[in-house]
Amino acid sequence: MFDDLGNLLCTITGFDSFSLQPNAGAAGEYAGLMVIRAYLNVCHDICGLTFSSLAFLVIFVKELC
Repeated sequence: MFDDLGNLLCTITGFDSFSLQPNAGAAGEYAGLMVIRAYLNVCHDICGLTFSSLAFLVIFVKELC
């Protein structure tokens, strides 16, 4: 049942793979942000959208390490 659900979700979303593992904590938040970033980069490549044109506030943060 879960394999079928994963395959259907891949077909619907166009992702190469799909995890049904719940993301929690800092690792889950980071994974979610990386998915959003990848999606927005694809949007930029396809139709020239930028973060600021999508009404996102762009803040540059100095690297701490």
